[in-house]
Amino acid sequence: NEDMDTAVGTITTGLPGVGTAAVVLTWINNQTLNVTYTALDDLTMYYVNLTGFTDVAGNALTGDMSFNFTTGDFTGPTVTSTTPADGATAIPLDAGTYTIVFSEAMAAGTPVSDLPGVTWAWNGTTLTGTYTALTAGTTYEVDVSAFTDVAGNAITGTVVRDFTTTAVVVDP
Repeated sequence: NEDMDTAVGTITTGLPGVGTAAVVLTWINNQTLNVTYTALDDLTMYYVNLTGFTDVAGNALTGDMSFNFTTGDFTGPTVTSTTPADGATAIPLDAGTYTIVFSEAMAAGTPVSDLPGVTWAWNGTTLTGTYTALTAGTTYEVDVSAFTDVAGNAITGTVVRDFTTTAVVVDP
């Protein structure tokens, strides 16, 4: 509640981009330090430290001031890959597996899929479906549009993936 001598003291931060448009440090009425920032990483701890500051009468702050905070997770997950690949063709008709790899930890869920006899199992950021024999010349879809990460962020990007089986070749 005292006016600060803003010409003395040091401010250090763990914020990326100090001194650029990404992080702006300003004093309001010489009593409040305003820290404006953009583009912080999700789930990261940051700090702001004030050392050596005095009020305008020359009285030092009682101890150094340190403020820490951790950002939340506000970024939606994505599908980083599938096996078979999205849009793949000529997939064998035998029973097999369909694997989806996500960009981060997911809340458990089951895709909407027309794969025959499929059962799904999670292993970290990977979801694997084991299916029975497929039908020739058929396109199968796997839809994960209802999925969220463990923080509750909705999935983004292409959420419906497909592949097509090989057509039956008839010998003359």
